[in-house]
Amino acid sequence: MQTMLLTLVGGAIAIVLVFLLLRLRGGDPKVGALAAAFPVVAAYTVWAATDWPGMDVYAMHLAVYFVTAYALAIIGLQQRKGRFRFHWGPALIVAFFGVVISVNAVFLTLANGGLGPEATAWLLPEPDSGAEVQSHFPGTVARDYQEKEELYNRYLERVEEQRERGWQVTQGFLDPPVAGQREAFQVKVTTRKGEPLDGATVSGKFLRPANKDLDVSFELQQVGPGLYRSDLRLPAPGRWDLAMTIERAGATHEVHARTRINDDS
Repeated sequence: MQTMLLTLVGGAIAIVLVFLLLRLRGGDPKVGALAAAFPVVAAYTVWAATDWPGMDVYAMHLAVYFVTAYALAIIGLQQRKGRFRFHWGPALIVAFFGVVISVNAVFLTLANGGLGPEATAWLLPEPDSGAEVQSHFPGTVARDYQEKEELYNRYLERVEEQRERGWQVTQGFLDPPVAGQREAFQVKVTTRKGEPLDGATVSGKFLRPANKDLDVSFELQQVGPGLYRSDLRLPAPGRWDLAMTIERAGATHEVHARTRINDDS
């Protein structure tokens, strides 16, 4: 967020300085404002292309730069006419964009950094089982196939193939899972006829909806006919999502489920 603040304020200041230099040479203030804005926009576009910050951040920078140029053009025109005040129309436009930019800046700051601990405790309800509250958005999780139509169509095809294959899967912890403690997680896989499915590769992730940094990947080992098991430790209590795949001989079976981890207290 410090980088974003630097590029926003620094870019606006650069536009003002270039505009003032151009005004020393005279000329149309509108042309000077555009001439001052475009080099800054071009420089930021090149910089953003090397480390893309997202369309929302990029659009906010363009808005700040062009609103700054617009305000400078209006001021320059007023000075050329011997007046030093905004007409209410341009002033309203500048104020509108100022409010929009300020609100978006607040949203982006909260999404990336979250609220402070005191504000979080005051504004958000107390979580279950004493879990830590996260007020920022840490990023996306798995299962984002809906983003593109082609990927979604492939997903539907895999679902139909999976239904026709008829593998039966049951999974769960052998004992009630507790946060921070290793517990045996077991998966049983049988064919449509109820026969054990041996020689499969069983892997996946336990996904933490509130914080993807806590996600736990795993790969299970076969311990018996159709049985796959491994000891897993999930670091936080509360709800976890399970995304698991079972592969054998080119066939893939996907499982999505949900579980709850108990507090260690």
